[in-house]
Amino acid sequence: LAFKHSARGRRGYSPAAAGAALFLILLIPYLNLLPIRDLSEYLNSVFASTRYLYLPLAGASIVFAAFAAKAGELLSARPGGKAVFLAAGGSVLALFLALSAQQQLLWRSDEAVWKRTVELNPASPWANYMLGSYYLQAGLPDEALPRLNLALALAPPAGVRSNALGALGAAHL
Repeated sequence: LAFKHSARGRRGYSPAAAGAALFLILLIPYLNLLPIRDLSEYLNSVFASTRYLYLPLAGASIVFAAFAAKAGELLSARPGGKAVFLAAGGSVLALFLALSAQQQLLWRSDEAVWKRTVELNPASPWANYMLGSYYLQAGLPDEALPRLNLALALAPPAGVRSNALGALGAAHL
């Protein structure tokens, strides 16, 4: 609603520029441009943790809303433009709904999440440790031991190494 009449606010404020700045500022920790040891180890060991993108996506949403408002404004001036705008918006929403439904299938269980993670990044010590740990908790030590041993063989950071060693010890008890 704030963008209804103009792409710029009352005092020259550009919602698209502000959203882009917000997106980039909040994305910096995820990109690990300023290496923080613990965060760096964790991000290097995990394939792609989408939860780190939740806040930056707020900025991207502002940019999208600003451009959608401007597109709606331009299309509304043309005959049939409003219908085109609504159809395009509905198509984008339908696409995102389908992608969300597909992603939800990956999150149906811990096993599905970690299997997919290992599939996408087989060299991740964290992913192999987590899948092995899941198998161990599920009472499947024969599946757990190869994953935990692989996690150790991949030269994991200290935290993953100590956890994998503890899990291996528990598996042998």
